[in-house]
Amino acid sequence: MKHWILLSLILLACVPSTSKSPPTEDQNYIPGHVTIPPPAEQPRTFYASDSTIPYLDTTWLCIDPSGHSVIIQNGLPRGGGSIDGSGIRGYIAANGVHYGSALFWSRLVNVSTESFTIRLTFPADSLVIPNTSNFSLSGHHILRPILPTGTLTADKLTKYNYGIEGLKPFLDEHFGMPTRLEQTIGPGEEYMFYVTLLSKVSGGGVLRTGLIAGEEGLRYSLRLEPVGEVSFPCGEITFN
Repeated sequence: MKHWILLSLILLACVPSTSKSPPTEDQNYIPGHVTIPPPAEQPRTFYASDSTIPYLDTTWLCIDPSGHSVIIQNGLPRGGGSIDGSGIRGYIAANGVHYGSALFWSRLVNVSTESFTIRLTFPADSLVIPNTSNFSLSGHHILRPILPTGTLTADKLTKYNYGIEGLKPFLDEHFGMPTRLEQTIGPGEEYMFYVTLLSKVSGGGVLRTGLIAGEEGLRYSLRLEPVGEVSFPCGEITFN
């Protein structure tokens, strides 16, 4: 298993996941969802910020033991309104559950001399952030990250919903199923992709997400401020 080191040689600790069902009387609980306790607080080490990239949230420089380097950048959320021009906010699943929606993005830059392939799989189940803070938000907060199809380029970052097209038909077809991504990126090349986050959050909060590299491969982090944070294993980067 390939280990990745963040800049300043701080190893991003991996937090084991455990499943646990929230109480059924919680009005936001949907049976079959996976609860993951928030990880212990980890140091956040950033490589740099590129002010020319709009809606940029975090930037990581990841280095493996062989010296391969990858820059991973994660974007801020956009959306919250209609995803199909109908005027209906968010997404209504076939079972009638109404989710809020937001679009995020991640960007990978290959700063090595060899190409690599990234493989991601997001789970079919939602994740639940239990409220462990002293903040007034109560209950469990359901987040469902999805990898939609669609080509994302830098010129779309200033557009509504980051310029994604065909999102509702994709969700209609793939809701409740794992979603996957695989892409090979050559030396000096970059690749950007969308992440859709469907949510049922009690009382609001600030959502942040991001792809990170840890001891056991890639993880995707979901953070609801000031409530808590979860992350899950989602794939790997393999140099060819």
